[in-house]
Amino acid sequence: MKTQETEIFEEDCYNINPLIGLGIEKVFDFGGNVGNFVRRAAELNCPIDSYEPFEPQFSRLKEVCDSIPNATAIKKAITHNGRNGFKEKWPMTEQDRISPIGVGSEKFESVSIHDFLLESNCFFKIDIEGGELELLPFLKMIAQKNWISIEFHGKKQAHEDFLDGLNYTTYGNRDDIFVARINPMSLAC
Repeated sequence: MKTQETEIFEEDCYNINPLIGLGIEKVFDFGGNVGNFVRRAAELNCPIDSYEPFEPQFSRLKEVCDSIPNATAIKKAITHNGRNGFKEKWPMTEQDRISPIGVGSEKFESVSIHDFLLESNCFFKIDIEGGELELLPFLKMIAQKNWISIEFHGKKQAHEDFLDGLNYTTYGNRDDIFVARINPMSLAC
């Protein structure tokens, strides 16, 4: 494990340079927001599925995806069980930001993380504003054969059990948020 003591910038979260030339077959972008990551991932020259459940972000994401060959915007969230839910409409309060799925008045559809467990040689970018916690038990299985960049909300120590045994690098020195770049276990040193 290696830690780089820097602030979290898009350069860390969205850095695809180490992946160029590795033969990534597909990109799954969970938390696509307005498409900034899709623009960078296009350099991998493979299909990109970018998921964003909420407006107005989805409309902007769709515009970006429509301008990039092989990029698709999907108006769904990723959850551990694929259930649909409700979320507080924008603007969100600080309490909404940390609330579990199922709060508020904006309905969204979702896909289950189970749908992706058999993927291999793919890159998963996960930036779902605290929702990553429910996905952790499944991400270790995905990390066996895929690259993952995940933004964690909360103290690094709270996520050490999940990261233990994985081939990863962390970025960011804030107390409340950090990014882990996880390489497939087949590449572990």
